[in-house]
Amino acid sequence: MSSEVEPVQTLADDAPSLADSAPATRPTGIELRLSIGVEHSDNVRRARVGRRAGTALLVEPGVTASVAVGRHRLEAGYDGRWRDYPGGADTSRTEHRLHGEAALDIGRKLKARVRPSVELGHDPRGGLDTRIAQGDEPDRWRRRALLGEMVLGRRISIAQIIGTVELADLVFINNQQGLRDRDSLRLGLRGYWNVSPKLSWVADAGTTFIDFTDPAAIQDGTATQLQGGVRWEATAQTSGEVTVGLTSRRFDDPGIDDFDGLGWQASVVWEPRSYSKLRAYSARDTLESSDPASGALVNQRYGLRWTHAFSERWRLDTGAEVDLAEFGDTRDDRLWRFDAAIGWRLARWLEASVGYAFEKRDSDLAAAEYRENRLMLLLRARFEPVLGSAAAQ
Repeated sequence: MSSEVEPVQTLADDAPSLADSAPATRPTGIELRLSIGVEHSDNVRRARVGRRAGTALLVEPGVTASVAVGRHRLEAGYDGRWRDYPGGADTSRTEHRLHGEAALDIGRKLKARVRPSVELGHDPRGGLDTRIAQGDEPDRWRRRALLGEMVLGRRISIAQIIGTVELADLVFINNQQGLRDRDSLRLGLRGYWNVSPKLSWVADAGTTFIDFTDPAAIQDGTATQLQGGVRWEATAQTSGEVTVGLTSRRFDDPGIDDFDGLGWQASVVWEPRSYSKLRAYSARDTLESSDPASGALVNQRYGLRWTHAFSERWRLDTGAEVDLAEFGDTRDDRLWRFDAAIGWRLARWLEASVGYAFEKRDSDLAAAEYRENRLMLLLRARFEPVLGSAAAQ
């Protein structure tokens, strides 16, 4: 499932790892969020031919409630998204996500987290791992997931180990896409060894077992990553983490070509001022293709993002990104994105923003190509009434 690139935050981001946060120290209470806006696209179906423009009303509500129970924290929330094009039922759509979290502070050097979620969403048109021709309605799906994480050791300790287990199932609910339904189990283990206060060696291993539920499906198999690298804070302004190693996608069906090759994850942040941050990132990994005949879908991503606050009220968020996708021996795609948004804080709880996004896909397959320009106006409110405070660690 691909995610659409937006110049401003919409659906809630995933929570940070327990290895990077102290969840039991965050305030407890109920947070209410609401974004309302309009979006104009010159190619709402992201088609090469038969382009059609449209203007949509956007409504994005959200709520998160959290409570401290001793040294632990419980959280539950909802995020929604409505995009309505008047007279355009084939492009209007809704998304819903229910999520929860239990952050457990078991001991001074042992923490755990459990995160269930249920999501109703759709495949965005033009995504690398979505169908090229989705018909009048986009492919809709339901995804359920349960993530468990255990962290042994503190970030300032000599060593830290993070183990993760995630169970998920994906079920398509329209357009006769049952052949793509699948269950997955991911096992991951990540370790840090602190060489100095600002330098750590990193080892990361993970395997995902993929089981397509339709007996006629032929893409069952495993996806594995085995990487090593380094994390550093060169100065108070520069930090980063880079891991490089093996990435593979193996299929149980001998008729489909496996992939074994180089993979990586890289992120470097330069923060010359507290109000200005530049981040460069890259990754090479495998995705699940919507076309069984293509075999493994291998994607390389390169991106750059800059956020800058001109004052307490004005901020800029802009970035560029390119995906280089290889669909086995069938075709190669290149997906270019650029976005920029200016935000104006009207009050502590209220922000207005105007944004622009450009997206272009080149492909060896002409039917996969498209170009889109979008303009967005948003008004976003966030209320954080604190009902109490978590117990101090």
